[in-house]
Amino acid sequence: MYCLFLFLLLPISLMAIVDNSIIPLMDYYKTIKQVDVKKYSKTQYDAIGEALKSRESSFRVVSYNMLFDRYDHLLAKPYRWYARMPRVLDLIDDMHADIIAVQELYPNQIQELLEELGNEYGFAGKLPAAGAEPCEINGIFYRKSRFICDSNTTHYISETPQKPSSDPFSNEPRTLVEAHFTDLKTKKELACFCTQIAFGSADSREYAANFITKLIETISQNKACILAGDFNSFSPHIDDPNVPFFDGTFVLGIFTKGCLKNSRDMALIGTMGPTSTYTNRPGAILPFQGTGTPGIMLDHIFCSNKLKVLLSAVQPAQVDGMYASDHLPVVVDCIHN
Repeated sequence: MYCLFLFLLLPISLMAIVDNSIIPLMDYYKTIKQVDVKKYSKTQYDAIGEALKSRESSFRVVSYNMLFDRYDHLLAKPYRWYARMPRVLDLIDDMHADIIAVQELYPNQIQELLEELGNEYGFAGKLPAAGAEPCEINGIFYRKSRFICDSNTTHYISETPQKPSSDPFSNEPRTLVEAHFTDLKTKKELACFCTQIAFGSADSREYAANFITKLIETISQNKACILAGDFNSFSPHIDDPNVPFFDGTFVLGIFTKGCLKNSRDMALIGTMGPTSTYTNRPGAILPFQGTGTPGIMLDHIFCSNKLKVLLSAVQPAQVDGMYASDHLPVVVDCIHN
């Protein structure tokens, strides 16, 4: 009997532990009784209360750079994909997102995630044909019980977006995934976009920002739009020698000059978590070490005005004391207007 008791306990003892997750706090604040009336103006508080009446129809969006396995041979074993993937899956389970925009994965990583996720999530994005050279994939996992994917397209951020190509300032093709969904709960339409723009060239980032906003502006006239991704946008702290570029405010301003607004600025209740999405320690560069240098927000989720954002957060969680990627996920809870 004692041996049977130990056997029943064994799976529990081997379960991974997700530490410091922001998700319980996000769920806690999604009721009006937890919103402190003294911390908002009457107008703000009334707007929050009105939005929370629709909280049952809210949906959760995550943007997450999960890190390719291209240079795994240069990393310590705990940071290689085969060791990190279970942590990624534990975080996906913890965040319980309806849409997960992912960046910087290779095809084998996408396939392995889909196999592990089973029938819960579908995937919108372009996987290379059999025998083609593997390349970085941007894509969108969506919860099939909440959304139907009506169509998806992969655009190359270039002068020839229909075929593999790069912009005039970069030799590396960059993509924008466009997916159109129907919300099974509200019957409303949603267009979701996912990208990772270049790290090495400020001119390339400016080109990408203009390309993306021009495409989304037209679509946003008819349906709600979300843009999520890794924008490699560094705040212009010119006194910090570790900041490689100073164009972050300028580039992000291109995205927000039209129909899109940063979800952090739209969040009716507020924001949570670290003010960085890269896992270095302040004053250092190497990842997997901490919750980042404050102000270095590389990853963002933008929403159009047909959506209301309840909460925006950066997820600082570790799994068994280790980060699942070199980036932290961005999490947003929103509702249709």
